[in-house]
Order: sequence, then C-alpha cells, then structure tokens
Amino acid sequence: MTPLADGSDMGGSLRNPPSFCGVVGIRLSPGRVPNTPSRLGWQTLSVAGPVARNVSDCAFFLSVLAGFDRRSPIALDRPGRDFAQELGRSFRGVRVAFFKDLGLPWDSQVKAAVTSQRKVFESLGCIVEEAEPDFRDANECFLAWRHWSVELTFGDILESKGDQLNEYVHWHVEEGRKLTGPYLARIEAKRTALYERFRTFMEKYEFFVLPVNQVLPFDANVHYPTEIAGVKMESYMAWMKSAYYISAVGNPAVSVRAHIRRRACRSGCRSSAGITMIGCPTDGVCVRASLQSAKAKAKCHGIGLRLGCARRKRQENGADYCWKKRVRRRLGMDCRSSRVRKSMVRNSRSMAGGPQRRAETSR
Repeated sequence: MTPLADGSDMGGSLRNPPSFCGVVGIRLSPGRVPNTPSRLGWQTLSVAGPVARNVSDCAFFLSVLAGFDRRSPIALDRPGRDFAQELGRSFRGVRVAFFKDLGLPWDSQVKAAVTSQRKVFESLGCIVEEAEPDFRDANECFLAWRHWSVELTFGDILESKGDQLNEYVHWHVEEGRKLTGPYLARIEAKRTALYERFRTFMEKYEFFVLPVNQVLPFDANVHYPTEIAGVKMESYMAWMKSAYYISAVGNPAVSVRAHIRRRACRSGCRSSAGITMIGCPTDGVCVRASLQSAKAKAKCHGIGLRLGCARRKRQENGADYCWKKRVRRRLGMDCRSSRVRKSMVRNSRSMAGGPQRRAETSR
C-alpha cells in the first residue's frame, strides 16, 4: 500500500477502483493536472489526477500535481497550492441534486447505499432535491472518441503484435477504423449539446450527487458484470456508464466512500459502494468546494476515523511521523513533472516512514 498514487481517468479509472477499495479519487477538469508528454495534447476525455486514503491527503497531493505547464495546450493557469488550503465556507443553503436513475440499471444495494447519504448532506445544511440532467447521447459520444483514441494508440501495434492484445483492444481498434469525418463532426456537435444541457442544469445546483458505479465490487476472476438488475450489458464497459457519462461532459468528480458492508463469504471480506460529487468545470473554487464538502461528509459519517485513531496512537507513543512534510521537503510544492510524480509513488515507502510505521497505521 502507498499513501498516495496518481493515474489517469478516461472512463472512470480514478473513481471506480477507489470506490471499490473505500478510498478517495478525483477526476479533474481537463488541463487541471497537465498530462505530458501526450500524442493528443488537445484531447479532453482522459485526464490525470490523484488517489489517496482520505480527502485531506487527496487535496494535498492535488496541490503538488496541479498547475500550469506550457507543454500542455489545455493547461489551466491556477497554482496547485490553492487546493491545499481550507475553503472556509459553510454549506448551509447550498443546492445539491441527487440522482434518480439516469435511465440506467442499478444494483439495488448500491442505489440504497447512496440514497441513504442524503441525510448527511441535509445535516450540513444543504438543500437536497431529486433531479438529474439529460444525458442523452452521452454513451454514443464517449464510445466514439474512445474508439478513436484507442485506434490511434494501438492501431499500428495491432498489425504486428495483435496476438498480444486482448479482445477489448481489438474491438476498439476495429470500431475506430469504421469512424468517418462527418460522423465524428456530428458526434462532437452532440457532445457540445450535452455539455450545454449539463451546464444549464448546474446553474441551479452547485453539486450533482450519484453513485460512482452501478454495481458492488465483483470477483477479480470475473472480467466484467454481464448483467445488472436483469439487464444484459452490451459491452465490457457498459456497467461503467454512470462514470463515463461524466467523462463525456468533462466536469470534475470526486469519489468518496458511501457505504461498507460485510459480505457473506468465508473470508469475511468487505464490499464498498462509492458516491460521486460533481462540480463546475474548470472552476478551481468548485473543485476545492467539492473536496471540502467530501471532507465534511466524511467527518459526519466517520470516514477516515481508523486512520485518525492510528495517528493519535503514534503521537501518544512519541512517534515523529509526518510524511506530508517529507514529501514537501523532497519534492517542493512546485514539482509537477511526470518523472517526479512517478518517483513520488516509487519512494512512497520511505516517505511514509517505512514498513514499521505503515504497520502501525494498519493497526
């Protein structure tokens, strides 16, 4: 385990795994964390971002990763250090929209777990209403651009090493080669209309809340859920529509744990359902508000309590442990290169104080 990790998100990779594992991940607005070098500098579907054990750590890591980089043509010009600061605001009177069903099938336990969180937002003083935007064409728009980008990435490789690529890559490449210029032009027009509908919706609400996934975590030996609530999935990605619909519009979305239950199995393993809070695109204040709202929700719901107890226990034992300061000393708050970020993850053992202290945390 590492205290921090970074990755990329096209269809939900910074939200789905954290949701299943009970940690925090955030998909950011395109350009918030420069993703360089890249063959597709103007592409907005895939973004880079942080994953951490709790909201505070995620915000801290974002303050290191985010910032302007002239190598990216879509980089947002806002200093990353802003995200480590408290927003200092109340959520009383903030309007929050809770999803209905998006026209998608849901595991009943996921839907119930997330719906039960409504009272947490109400306890913060939020005005919570059941409402959702019109996501028509989101599926077609996302899949078209995913086919296109995967074909660019793997098309040449498939010709020489096709036997080493899985069936999903083959499918994307084959579909990508069927795309035409006029079709993609119409897809982009549909995606723009989708964005406008979502933007209009978000003028009434500051946050839109929905489950990260349509299903609970499933067995690692299962490639993907083939059916949800009696509805057959048409592709290996169909169970992730609740995540990649958000990718299609480009708004920032933070994923936090909503519910954990013990599953009926010999190992007594636990199953986690995640909740997504979506804010305004490109607005750094809105990203910070999303993180602060998630942090406030976590405090109300006891998320992160075990880690906090472990920290207090180390303090009582006189343990000098502050990996955040070590990260700052080692990297500096202005280091954002891909090389530095990878080094940060590789060296997480030493940053976190070594295996002995990590063992203390787990206790």
